[in-house]
Amino acid sequence: MNKFDKFPINPTKTTFFYGWIIVAVGTIGILFSLPGQTSGVSVFTDHILQALNISRNNLTTAYMIGTIGSSMFLTKVGKMFDKKGARILIIFASLLLSTSCFLISISPQIIDIFASLFHHVDRLAIVIIIMSLIFFLLRFSGQGMMTMVSRTMIMKWFDQKRGFANAISAIFVSIGFSIAPLIFAIDIEHYNWDGAYQVLGASLLLFTIFALCFYRDNPEKFGLIPDGENHVCENGEYKKRYQFTLKEAKRTTAFWGVALSTTFFGFFVSGFNFNIVSIYKQAGYTEIEALKTFIPATVIAIIISMISSYLSDYIRIKLILFVYVIGAFICAISFTYLDVSPIAYYAEIIGIGILNGTYSTISSVGHPRFFGRDHLGAISGFNMSMIVFFSAIAPLLFSLSESYLGGYKTAGYISIVFAVILTIVIMRVKNPVVPKSE
Repeated sequence: MNKFDKFPINPTKTTFFYGWIIVAVGTIGILFSLPGQTSGVSVFTDHILQALNISRNNLTTAYMIGTIGSSMFLTKVGKMFDKKGARILIIFASLLLSTSCFLISISPQIIDIFASLFHHVDRLAIVIIIMSLIFFLLRFSGQGMMTMVSRTMIMKWFDQKRGFANAISAIFVSIGFSIAPLIFAIDIEHYNWDGAYQVLGASLLLFTIFALCFYRDNPEKFGLIPDGENHVCENGEYKKRYQFTLKEAKRTTAFWGVALSTTFFGFFVSGFNFNIVSIYKQAGYTEIEALKTFIPATVIAIIISMISSYLSDYIRIKLILFVYVIGAFICAISFTYLDVSPIAYYAEIIGIGILNGTYSTISSVGHPRFFGRDHLGAISGFNMSMIVFFSAIAPLLFSLSESYLGGYKTAGYISIVFAVILTIVIMRVKNPVVPKSE
């Protein structure tokens, strides 16, 4: 531990376990990733389309290219997390996301400059290239780095109470993600879409200072232990379980059960949310009826998340995975037949609630429970790259399904097949066995 680790607050000097401060600041960090999340970007989509004068498919293509590009680097970021720690990476991620917000706010002007310099190049090509680069920065720093670093940091400070800590965090994350689109919309109304992005960029600069003050790495670095208690003892000392490397983790069914579950979430929720108004309109519902689904789904998600996170300290993760896959099937089937019966409308709300609630638990608790904390950054980073990749292709796939196949049913059938594959994998999940030394 050096002087920088103790500045401006020494975690060993607090009157209670510093891990609870970590839960608070890590949760705030996840919320500040919203400008780089699909739910955050989708509020600005129509305004960006109007400002750039391009089609939705063109913008979705740029979004996909940028997001896929960002997914390629997240495993490396995870390995950097294990070496450099949360504090350094969150400062970099926050500054990069702030820069991305400022860049997207002046994207029309940037495009105009490059269009004048390269007047022989088709303007649409320039728009897609510029927006792909900006979306790369936005998604890499927001959905990728800030989310992974903040969530993984929280999980590193807890062991036996990891589920309880995640339950607390998940409540505020669910509430924040549900009301953020409304806050963004109000900002757009007051400051226009570009001004709203500049407000977000300035807010992230303030968050960088906040993160510098409170983010910290492993408790062991300060002579502390997870949970702040001697809960697993041998000869009076804290005993760590075997710590799997990423290579070792990928050889287990447990890794792929968690990884594919979280990947399904990234795929389905991104495709669904990005096109939500269009999806419900095609099924005969109004825009208000579409957006009204967020509130009850969030309430269900909070309840499910609290229960599943709390119970995860006492039950097998595989049981939570089974509940998750039930939510996946409800979502996929209800979405596919949304235009057939009013029951599907309400079933979709329930399915989204179950999916969101259990995802919060699985994505946070799954990997540290199975594989330990020493290489959690690398393992989470690889998983996050899968999530981001599939969240990149989903919006375009859903959009193309509607544009060229006359509706979203094809995307629904693909989601059902994904859920079937996921079920087969989850049924084979076993607790990982410590590998023999080579």
